[in-house]
Amino acid sequence: MFAFHGIRTPYFATSYRGSIEHAHDIAFPLIVKPLAEDGSIGINADAVVTSVKELMERMQDIQNEFDSPAIIEEYIEGREIYAAILGSYESAQALPLVELDFSKLPKGTPKIASYDVKFEKDADAYKLTKSAVAEDLDEETVTRLTENGSGRSPCGELRDYGRIDMRLSAKGDVYVIEANPNPWLSSSRNL
Repeated sequence: MFAFHGIRTPYFATSYRGSIEHAHDIAFPLIVKPLAEDGSIGINADAVVTSVKELMERMQDIQNEFDSPAIIEEYIEGREIYAAILGSYESAQALPLVELDFSKLPKGTPKIASYDVKFEKDADAYKLTKSAVAEDLDEETVTRLTENGSGRSPCGELRDYGRIDMRLSAKGDVYVIEANPNPWLSSSRNL
C-alpha cells in the first residue's frame, strides 16, 4: 500500500516456523522482531542481525518466546523521527516532528527504540536517549517527513490521533517504519 503511494518502507519478510509468508529481496543488516507485539516488547539489542546465523537464532528466539511469526525487516541506519497527527484524513493536522536521539549510545549499540530505551528507567539505554523536537532539518526534508507522516498517506485509516514512525537515512531518504494507531501518551520524555 505504501509503495503504491510512493512512500518508502524497509523491505521485509515474515516467517513462522520455517514458513516464509511474505518476502522481498532483503539484505543485511536486518531487524527481527515479533510481528504482533506492541510497545517494543521483544525488541532488544539482539534484534539487529548481520548474518544468516544471527538471523536464524533470532527468529527461533522470537518463535519460542512469543509463539509468533517474526518480521524480518531491512535495518535503516539513520535518524528516528516521529510525526504525530490529530484528526482524520482530510482534516489531519501534523504536530511538530519529534526525534528520538540515539547519539549518546555507545558505539556498536543498535540505534533502535528497544524496550529498554522506552521503559527501563534504570537501563543505560534509557538514560542515554531522549526525545525532542527535531532540529537541523532543511525545509524540503521537513515537508517530506510531514507529508509521509500525515493522515493523507496510506496511514489515512488512522482516526482522531496517531503517530507515524520514520527513519531518515544519511542520503536523505525517508522510510516509514510504523503506523502507530495508538501511540503511548505520557508526560515522560520517551515516546
